[in-house]
Amino acid sequence: MTSIKVYRVGDNDYVAAKCHEEALSFYCELTDELPSEYLDDVVELDDSMLNRLRYYHEEPVWNEVTKEYDMGPSSTFREALQEKINDGEEFPLHFASTEW
Repeated sequence: MTSIKVYRVGDNDYVAAKCHEEALSFYCELTDELPSEYLDDVVELDDSMLNRLRYYHEEPVWNEVTKEYDMGPSSTFREALQEKINDGEEFPLHFASTEW
């Protein structure tokens, strides 16, 4: 079985795919960008990053009382990736974004 990895593409997005080339191709199709614009901006996340980065399962909600966003439930990127694999999601897919 081919393993699925998570790649950071550009500054804001993450793609789950089998390889670097698949992540780049998928992202460029998604955004209508040229692959040459992102050749150096596709980085495979290592174990440390998969265990450190947080995956938020819901959109943040502004809290008028605390004047902060309530981020809701989260898990590590590793846990969220495994959940998507277990749920039978089709890859490649847009995994996460820092833009919301």
